[in-house]
Amino acid sequence: MDPAFRAWIISRDEHRCQAPRVGYHPELGCHGPLAVHHRTLGSKIDEDWNCVTLCLAHHTHAHDVDRAGAEECGLILRHTS
Repeated sequence: MDPAFRAWIISRDEHRCQAPRVGYHPELGCHGPLAVHHRTLGSKIDEDWNCVTLCLAHHTHAHDVDRAGAEECGLILRHTS
């Protein structure tokens, strides 16, 4: 990912994890460095609609623990054919 684009996404999201804003596991609390998460899993589509800022805790949870919940909150999008 282009560093300038990454910085723009984080700035757009006010340097905050967006998971609590959309109601995704606020009980986790935010911790760890910020990451720019691609909503469409497996994609490398670096466009604003496909990227969101998540902290390490929520990013890991969305990928490894609760993908269904992340999808319900819009943090994960299904591939469209």
